[in-house]
Amino acid sequence: MGTSFAERRFVITGASSGLGRRLALDYAAPGVFLALTGRHAERLAETAAEVRHKGAEVVTAVLDAGDGPGMKAWLESLEAEGPIDILIANAGVMTGPAADDALDGFDAAAGLIRTNLLGVVYAVEAIAPFMIARRRGQICVIASTASFRGLPYMPAYAASKAGARIYGESVRGRLAPLGVSVTVASPGFFASPMTERFHGDKPLMVTTQAAADRIRRALDKRAPRTIFPRRIALLLRLLDLLPASVGDKALGDLAVRIGADGGAR
Repeated sequence: MGTSFAERRFVITGASSGLGRRLALDYAAPGVFLALTGRHAERLAETAAEVRHKGAEVVTAVLDAGDGPGMKAWLESLEAEGPIDILIANAGVMTGPAADDALDGFDAAAGLIRTNLLGVVYAVEAIAPFMIARRRGQICVIASTASFRGLPYMPAYAASKAGARIYGESVRGRLAPLGVSVTVASPGFFASPMTERFHGDKPLMVTTQAAADRIRRALDKRAPRTIFPRRIALLLRLLDLLPASVGDKALGDLAVRIGADGGAR
């Protein structure tokens, strides 16, 4: 429990770009071991090269977070070489209905749920038994402020992140007595390739560095939650308490479009 971050072994999913990449670079230091996954081989290799340059040991796997058997096998192979101290389940994609479509579409909706929700579940289910056995470890689930209210311009995304947040909140209570701490992070807009594909208002957007700093501080303290900006989360919670027609109209009036590939990381 007293081990410093400079001596720890991390797994970060979705480390090809954005928040996952920033966290990998911020944690990179001599003595640190970082296991990084992502779906984009070239970008993942670039992240790994920068991590090595900072003195950390790094291994990578080009792996879809939604590949449950693949994720389980990879995490088990890492554990066989040494205990994983911190899992950051960050992999995610963002898409929404095209301008002329009512819904996300079957394949897009299924892909969002598979990556954003099942990707978290697969990683946690694979690593938690090892942490429980040694009665120590930390897990961070990256959700979103979009999880606090259904959003008509990104229904499947909001649902996937709501599922990830509630899953993280649920397992936190079960794992705490077993020595494993769980932090659920719900960021709002932060600068990233994924956010660039979101065409609409981005209230209170912060830099990727600021988002990574908030999450690192939460992990340092083993905080159960970090939500930022809180004003966005509170507004969405308020809209959820109002009559549905009022909340639906307020959110439906927003002119929003999201790029087709959603900035997968």
